[in-house]
Amino acid sequence: MFTALNHKQLQGLEQHKKHWERYGNDQLRMMDASEVEAAVGTTAYKGALLDMRGGHIHPLKLALGEAAAVTALGGQIFEQSGVTRLEKGANPVAHTEKGSVKAKYIVLAGNAYLGGLAPNISNKAIPCGTQVVATEPLSDAQLKEILPSDYCVEDCNYLLDYFRLSADKRLLFGGGVVYGARDPENIEGIIRPKMEKIFPQLKGIGIDYKWTGNFLLTYSRMPQFGAFADNIYYLQATVVTVLLVLT
Repeated sequence: MFTALNHKQLQGLEQHKKHWERYGNDQLRMMDASEVEAAVGTTAYKGALLDMRGGHIHPLKLALGEAAAVTALGGQIFEQSGVTRLEKGANPVAHTEKGSVKAKYIVLAGNAYLGGLAPNISNKAIPCGTQVVATEPLSDAQLKEILPSDYCVEDCNYLLDYFRLSADKRLLFGGGVVYGARDPENIEGIIRPKMEKIFPQLKGIGIDYKWTGNFLLTYSRMPQFGAFADNIYYLQATVVTVLLVLT
């Protein structure tokens, strides 16, 4: 669910709906403020666009599943082995602090964590920091008020907030987006006011977990992919967050 905090954002969602329907998404529906309140449990929004083709992802389980698929096909994964330098050539080499890998092809997909490895693509985007908290498990009474629809929600602000319920009935609330990577000490202090503004009924609720990380925002706001040096490919501003060396 994409939620609008004002009428201008709501008009933008109506335009998005028309555009996406042109390309085959026929499972979109506009919602007014009362419908959003019934589905989300807040009066903060003027309306929303509901996309029934959307879904929830457990990021760690996705990463573990992808890793299992790679190893099942004979691939090897080396954690904590950041690439420090690329050597171009007929068989490019990825150098790390403790070794190197010669490959037929290299795919760069490190998103916000490439650092200075490939400045010719890093200068097309900017890392952005975001923070997430997980509340203590919600009671049955709270679940009747907070996201009774179990939808995944993000607002339309340029520096957006987003939230959903976890499988164990916690509210996951993320936001605090800022241009440039950062690792703030007081994550709860950043996110709690945002969460309680949307859900005042959760004022003072316990926060069991909190974390931070960076994602990559391209200046075009679109994913970027391509190649340089014939056998070195790149993909960025997507959910892919690893450096994959294909042998």
